[in-house]
Amino acid sequence: PYSSFTIEIDASGMKPQEFAGLTAFQGTYGSVGIRAQEKGAFAVEVVKGKLGQGETVEISVPIKSGQCFLRIDFNYYELKDRAAFYWSYDGEKWEMIGTQLQMKYTLDLFIGYRIGIFCYGNKTGGFADFRNFIFQICICDCRANRVCVGIFMSDDKHIFFSCHLLIAPFFSFEYKKTPKASKTNVFPYFQAS
Repeated sequence: PYSSFTIEIDASGMKPQEFAGLTAFQGTYGSVGIRAQEKGAFAVEVVKGKLGQGETVEISVPIKSGQCFLRIDFNYYELKDRAAFYWSYDGEKWEMIGTQLQMKYTLDLFIGYRIGIFCYGNKTGGFADFRNFIFQICICDCRANRVCVGIFMSDDKHIFFSCHLLIAPFFSFEYKKTPKASKTNVFPYFQAS
């Protein structure tokens, strides 16, 4: 019931007011991305909205360059249905930004939440470069002591997917309140014991 999506973004080709990043998409949605500003400045923003009702910028944090990593963590455990937004300069030290999105399953799009990579341009025609998309999923069945962990990664030339089913009678997960993530492990708050 957990999944995480990470992307590396270079927004240096974007024009002022263009916005690019990751989105948790459904009728009620939330996005984390980089917005290009005047004079070569950039900000990481969390934007939330509802289809047909507009959107609002929840938070905007100036950053030193247009290059960073973005991440959305989905938590479906015990029907929590929340998405949390993160950003990082190096893909190692993550900072949560904005508040969690309380996901709502509605029939306006019929399917559940989807992840999206986007770049909203304007008439001046800027662009963003994306690479190193990483998708991780952890499905736990504690009663049967089984855990399925899947990892999808891509770089400039390759696409990788790996899914592991771990079965162990004494295998458990522990939740840690202060996650420390890396480029390849965005579920640091689970520790095998």
